[in-house]
Amino acid sequence: MSQSEHILADCWLTANLTVDEAEQLLTRCSLRVLQAGERLFETGAASHDLWFVRSGAIELTADGVTTTKPVRVQHPATLCDMSLLSPGPHSVTATAVEPTRLYGLSHEAFLALKHEAPNCTAKLLRAIAPALAARLRSCNDRTESATMERQLNLAAPGTTLGGGGGGHLQAMADQLIAEGSRAPSTTRMPSQSQNARGSDRTRPVTKELEPEPEKPGMFGRFKQAIVGKPDPKGNG
Repeated sequence: MSQSEHILADCWLTANLTVDEAEQLLTRCSLRVLQAGERLFETGAASHDLWFVRSGAIELTADGVTTTKPVRVQHPATLCDMSLLSPGPHSVTATAVEPTRLYGLSHEAFLALKHEAPNCTAKLLRAIAPALAARLRSCNDRTESATMERQLNLAAPGTTLGGGGGGHLQAMADQLIAEGSRAPSTTRMPSQSQNARGSDRTRPVTKELEPEPEKPGMFGRFKQAIVGKPDPKGNG
């Protein structure tokens, strides 16, 4: 068994490579040795390399995000396979948690390998495509789930999602209810002075409350039951 097969045969990304193709790939890789606590890369730094974890373990953390638990990556995993297709800034920080050995394939080395061993790079791309598609579907599912939960929070004031949601709507509703309870009544009884002025058009229009009708007496209730109409005087 050659060194190339021993190093890369158990990796999902290079499992379909022949021994010769694996050797060609290794010639384009650079070895990186980290001690515990050393960082492989930091959040925001340029990402140009695909990393094969040969031994040891790497911990991935999202800087500034306290709700995300660290992710432990170890042999025979890979890191930053997206860098082969589109280099960009790192979204996480990678730190060795124990002595770790990695092989790195830069984007420039991948392009050079594409001309030297096209079959090798084609196999790498065919292996990466399903993995990226699965990550995209997972990201879409999480986005749809978060959007649906946010809409439910807005429909049910008082509930929150991570500090957001419909809490502000509940506060607005409470304020409107409080203002409504302090609103003055629009129905006022006319004063004696206003009655004396009679048809003064400058005075505010008010609504007089009509007195409640007297309840019918015993004879009135008897007549109402017979005739069907109440006696206005209440006594028949």
